[in-house]
Amino acid sequence: MTATEIAASGLWTQWLGLGLSAVVGGLGIYFARLAQITSRLSRDNQERAALAAADSPGILPTPSILPSIAWSTSPVGGESYVLVNRGFETAYDVTVDGLTELDKQRLTVNNPTPELEAAAALEFVLVSRLSLSGPANLVVKHSTEPGGTRIGNVLLVHAP
Repeated sequence: MTATEIAASGLWTQWLGLGLSAVVGGLGIYFARLAQITSRLSRDNQERAALAAADSPGILPTPSILPSIAWSTSPVGGESYVLVNRGFETAYDVTVDGLTELDKQRLTVNNPTPELEAAAALEFVLVSRLSLSGPANLVVKHSTEPGGTRIGNVLLVHAP
């Protein structure tokens, strides 16, 4: 091989490397955009599920139409959140569950308590899915008196 052929093959190798780098960069941008679209669709589906559940019998939309008990959620760090009774009465027979199967798998309630006084909080963990904390829907059921008729609320838990 002559010096010219060696130089030409070196130049060819550099151009090939540059072309492959551009292809890999383009694939990276494509998959990042695909992940963004998937994430947005997931959020949209969770919100639609919350609206559909709010129309179900026994489930009230958030905020509750009962002014005495209203629920809210807040992140407290990492995957931990608190459910707070923002009303001015005690909520009895309180249960917290996920709305969808995925929400149920991700949810762990720490120290479940059957009643929450006004301004009291209940801590829960919402485990990440696919290494991303995403929105989830909770179904919080309660009654306004011990052994009374239970009412449900659907709450959207926003990703931190």
